[in-house]
Amino acid sequence: MNSEIFSYQYLPFFIRQRRCSKYRQDLLTLDNHESHTSLKAITNVKGNGIVILTLPPHTSHRLQPLDRKVYRPMKRCYNNVCDDWLRSHPGRQITIYEIAELTARVHTVAVTPTNIISKLQVTGISPSTMTSFRIMLNYLRMLQTALSANP
Repeated sequence: MNSEIFSYQYLPFFIRQRRCSKYRQDLLTLDNHESHTSLKAITNVKGNGIVILTLPPHTSHRLQPLDRKVYRPMKRCYNNVCDDWLRSHPGRQITIYEIAELTARVHTVAVTPTNIISKLQVTGISPSTMTSFRIMLNYLRMLQTALSANP
């Protein structure tokens, strides 16, 4: 993801889905990637009631809540799905045309609300509802659909 996609596509999507405002604030937890800390992104969230919590790099074992409980199993599952696909399609390589389908298989198994909530609670970030997670999953599904339709 780059700062253009984050600022002009993801943040407006998040704001619409969450109905954020200065009276109805939301916490958005992100890694400290430069695309998340651009001037446009900060300006966009400031006026829309979003509080960004950025986590420093190289602290996943302590601070980054989703690394061990969600992303590590997701990477492992994605590698297994890719290995299965390669065995089923000898002589072929995985291209951008297959990535969305393979990723969609992984999300239903590895990215579950239970995994996400349990890891957030361990780090002290505890959502009052699962709405934010549903929004993120809906956004990922939307991206997968867009990728598979327009590779």
